[in-house]
Amino acid sequence: MFYSFGQIQDSLNVTFSSSSLVWLWLLVFLLISYGIVKQDFPESFTKYLNFFSIILFIFPMSTIIFFHLPVVDLDRSDTDVFADLRGEALAEQYLPSLAPGEKPDIYYIIFDSYERADKLLELYGYDNSDFISSLEQRGFYVLSSSRSNYLNTTYSLNTSLNMLYVHNLPKKAFFDSFGNLNNNHVTDFLRDQDYQIVVFKSGAKDTDEQYADIFLAPLEAQNLYRPPINSFEQLLFKTSMGRLLLQGETGHQPSTANSNAIVASVNRELSQRRETISYALEHLPDYAAEAQNHYLFAHILLPHIPFLYGPEGQSLDYQENLGHFWYEPEPENYDEYYIYQIEYLNTTIISTIDRILEDSTKPVIIILQADHGDGNYLDPDNLTSVGVDTRSSILNAIYYSDQDYSDFYPSLTPVNTFRIIFNNWFGTSYPLLPDEVYANEHPSELSPNQKPNFIDACLEFNICISHVEEAP
Repeated sequence: MFYSFGQIQDSLNVTFSSSSLVWLWLLVFLLISYGIVKQDFPESFTKYLNFFSIILFIFPMSTIIFFHLPVVDLDRSDTDVFADLRGEALAEQYLPSLAPGEKPDIYYIIFDSYERADKLLELYGYDNSDFISSLEQRGFYVLSSSRSNYLNTTYSLNTSLNMLYVHNLPKKAFFDSFGNLNNNHVTDFLRDQDYQIVVFKSGAKDTDEQYADIFLAPLEAQNLYRPPINSFEQLLFKTSMGRLLLQGETGHQPSTANSNAIVASVNRELSQRRETISYALEHLPDYAAEAQNHYLFAHILLPHIPFLYGPEGQSLDYQENLGHFWYEPEPENYDEYYIYQIEYLNTTIISTIDRILEDSTKPVIIILQADHGDGNYLDPDNLTSVGVDTRSSILNAIYYSDQDYSDFYPSLTPVNTFRIIFNNWFGTSYPLLPDEVYANEHPSELSPNQKPNFIDACLEFNICISHVEEAP
């Protein structure tokens, strides 16, 4: 009864205070308790309750264990599998010797869940053409019909950074690489080219724990990122009697000392997220003037929820709704707040780009790329063409200082990004892979050692990518 209090309160269509419901709940609890004492229940029922208690214990313990598990290197058999699938031996057989001044600084900037411009207009009613024009005026080539290869961050970034489709990996290599970007070919290749690897803290475990010569984070966030109250704990507060700590007499407004402490904890998390994002965007240009070649990676957790910014870039704090996650707006306001995140990014990234281009003394490559599109239209348990279409439609733009985009085309997908870059700038001979999109079963439906069933979006949803050349 403790755990169902919030769900029952939400489902009731009558309006009364939480305190009134507590007294009713207490009465029901006493009646049920009396019945239990008077009734002999079979041993199986007791075992069921014990099992349920263990499940509730496992959730917080698994979170603790997850954050303390070290990321390990792939073993030799796995790296050989990656190299063979990539065609590495042939493609990197003859590499010219390049002077540091001939090699570009490379900025790989990932915007989490940034939707493609045409979908922003079609589904959100937002015209992003001013931002696209700003990029083009600065010499970017915008891939106007680009898609992600997968629908989640881990698969997408493993694919772009390893330059292959991860669903083609054998089972062992697939699971060893899941959530593990500590080994990726882009970083390994550039280290061999005497690059210094710079990674900015994102707050996401997989991107934070990849190899870096320099790992940068704001002072307040240098410890391993942990939300003060994680998703399971938020759900527990919202659906159980813990909700009383968040509600005053009206049942909606936080007014007690306990409530204020929890709200302050949530607001501190949101502030730390903003600080992490601002720090990366502010400090990306810091290495532009140095003689050493740098590869800089920044995974920006925006416009992905939680939404951090309101109109004009104002900071958003605790959202007083009755949803499961208290920093989300009400569903009817989702599109509006999603666009606020887009507007904030558009303004800040242009400033970052201008500083990079102004300060750079070497050739420059800047990649602005989403790991996937927005997930508001995607139901992982019931995939539809609209959901997959929206989720796979991404912002993708690239800047070459020499402005030679002859190998790029509007529908290029991330699996081929570094194949082209390495061919153009380092003399490799990687063939391009077919540009494809794959959906997959929701992880909750799989056993721990079961590889997902990847679904070809072209065959299942008619989301097919045509390779049409367009002179940039």
